[in-house]
Amino acid sequence: MNTGSSPARAPRERLALTLFVTIALKCLILYGIWHAFFSHPQTRHMLLPAAQVERHLFSAPARPDFSNK
Repeated sequence: MNTGSSPARAPRERLALTLFVTIALKCLILYGIWHAFFSHPQTRHMLLPAAQVERHLFSAPARPDFSNK
């Protein structure tokens, strides 16, 4: 016999609700981070010559000059 209080949700239902809310919140946070930092490129039509990029990426690093004393 029920004493007037609402029956408690089954533990599985409560767990499912908790997981759903947690995953939905994480998705919203990830979308917000993406939108804030990655959705808008600095320049829309930025084209770099492939040769210039290759030269920059594959060139030997400059050696520091320690002869100035």
